[in-house]
Amino acid sequence: VVFSPATIILRLSILVGRLLGVEADLLPDGRIATDELLFDIPLIVLSAFLVIRSGWPILKALWMQTINNRPLSQLDEMVFYQLFQPAGVNWVQYRTMLANGIIDWITPEAGQILQREEYQEEEAERRRVGRRRQQQDDDDDTTTSTTSTIIHHPESKYLYWLFEGVAILSYKGEILHQSRRTKGKSINDPAALGFLGDMQFLYALDKDTTDQYYRYPMPTIKVGSDTENDGVGSTSATTLMRIDTTKMIEMMEHDEQLTTSMRLLLLKSIQRKVGALLRTRASIGNGGDGDTDAPLKNQMRVQMMASSTTSTTTEEDDEKEEAQQPSSTVEAVINNNHQEEEAFV
Repeated sequence: VVFSPATIILRLSILVGRLLGVEADLLPDGRIATDELLFDIPLIVLSAFLVIRSGWPILKALWMQTINNRPLSQLDEMVFYQLFQPAGVNWVQYRTMLANGIIDWITPEAGQILQREEYQEEEAERRRVGRRRQQQDDDDDTTTSTTSTIIHHPESKYLYWLFEGVAILSYKGEILHQSRRTKGKSINDPAALGFLGDMQFLYALDKDTTDQYYRYPMPTIKVGSDTENDGVGSTSATTLMRIDTTKMIEMMEHDEQLTTSMRLLLLKSIQRKVGALLRTRASIGNGGDGDTDAPLKNQMRVQMMASSTTSTTTEEDDEKEEAQQPSSTVEAVINNNHQEEEAFV
């Protein structure tokens, strides 16, 4: 599918030109040679197919409410202006994403995990199995079928954007950042967090640029709740926009402008995420305000103090051992001298 208006106009012009050519052959005597007809019909069918293939997604997007029973909500419009438009995604492309089920909204339960660190290990194991099969099988078709899946784990193929609620990022048991939203933030806002799960999507985009698989660290993403973080019995739900990255990549393969815009959007997302992590670390260090809530800051500060206390205790024990080592050495030398004197006598 090609979403470029210029491509659609070009294909439509080719179709009209072929139809006019057939009409020109019919005008003189109302008849057309069989060989010309056999030559023109396949070309007309192919041209019509390409026009329909290019135009249908756009028509489906423009009349989405009638065709797909998917009304455009105020939330959809807000996300377009906050997230996609700043990166260069146009309105038709965004409507096409909605119409084709690339974008939807979810309200997960508090405590639900959207992405685990273990997914990366599972992906690495699948890649190793795929390479072993590739070495054992000489059939190109079979080889392609074993390694063509872009993202294997079902939960890891989604990209998330937090609109409302709480999301917690952690790695190796340590909480890195918590983001709380009452409404979404623009991707250009320095206080924004960006996408959740963008590292896996970036790997999927760049998988064809290298023959070797590298395992990049990815955090665990968990949906939090106001109750577990501040002790207040709030029942506000967490709302996230979810992007099916497999379908998104398929759409990007036929739209270079969309590919450029999505890469820019991912770059902005990583910039916002780095800024959020720096603010979180600074707020823990100086006790100032940041995006991280006070209860989470206290929890992270306790973790850091605990690790610091452990390292301090270890250093003190090492110093004691070092202080004891000289005295033990002196005693050994004295005993050795006594033994030598007794032997001499």
